[in-house]
Amino acid sequence: ELRTPLMIIKEAVSQILEGLKGPINGEQEEFLTMASRNVGRLNQIIQDLLTISKIETGKMKFNRQHFDLIKLLETEITNQKIKIDTRSLTLVRNYVREKILVYADEEKIHMVFTNLLGNSVKFIRTGGTIEISVGMDLEENCVRVCVRDNGPGIPKESLEKIFERFVKLNSTPLSGAPSTGLGLSIARELVEMHNGRIWAESDGVNGSAFSF
Repeated sequence: ELRTPLMIIKEAVSQILEGLKGPINGEQEEFLTMASRNVGRLNQIIQDLLTISKIETGKMKFNRQHFDLIKLLETEITNQKIKIDTRSLTLVRNYVREKILVYADEEKIHMVFTNLLGNSVKFIRTGGTIEISVGMDLEENCVRVCVRDNGPGIPKESLEKIFERFVKLNSTPLSGAPSTGLGLSIARELVEMHNGRIWAESDGVNGSAFSF
């Protein structure tokens, strides 16, 4: 009931912005762009709340299968390439292999990675560096993904709190994209449902690293 009218608003604004309903002036374009951006934000909030609801009610369905984790990561990097390029960020890849098959729910793992990479892009300074590492632990028969950046860092006392719902630190998203305070909580729930774990590391000054 929330998403349907929201999508109608989004489509209407998009058509006007694209000039399909006639020419618009610069001021109108500015206000419509602002409206479109906030429609996108509201849509993300709704998606996060729906995900939380599914988790709480036990309705979250998992479709585990084998897939190439590296291919999935590269897909999301491509999805966020415009934001990365716009802010002149340097992206460093450190993959132990060019192809790694894992057994998990691809959509859910995609959500986790989208969240971690998206957070780095939001909070890192223009011209900063993001490193994505993928390693393997043969003893535990698992793969570890780490997203590290040289952003403002996270206070040590907040490293556990940031995975709680609606928790926001004092850091302001430098990309201008507001945070809902739900993303990391959802990421933790999804990782733990895979019998995995997720954690953050930071000295509070020299960036941060999120691993799962």
